[in-house]
Amino acid sequence: MPSAVCCASREPTRGRKQQCSTKLSVPIQEEKVIQRFSAERNEAYAEFVSRCDDSEAEIAKEKGVGKFTYAEVEENEEGLLKLRAWLEKITQLDLYRTPQRNEAEERIKRLNTVSG
Repeated sequence: MPSAVCCASREPTRGRKQQCSTKLSVPIQEEKVIQRFSAERNEAYAEFVSRCDDSEAEIAKEKGVGKFTYAEVEENEEGLLKLRAWLEKITQLDLYRTPQRNEAEERIKRLNTVSG
């Protein structure tokens, strides 16, 4: 386990990242902090995967009814770009590489394939 905890946050007005590092003197405290960070990332990844499910279902529905027009393709591509950006933000905060990260990365790859 890492001996330091780092965090990143955004200033509301300037959008700059701030990073901090601290060493906890009691290993159990360090483990609790790591668990909390990991739990928060896992929640974010679960929500991300759910949105990927929604997008994939929408694409399948559009293909099924023959409604895959240029406008629909553009809309899907825009949604995919937003999902990619969101995943990037989550992974930047995933300091301990939680298990859900792999699933999220696989889902965005699959969605790239389905939408393309």
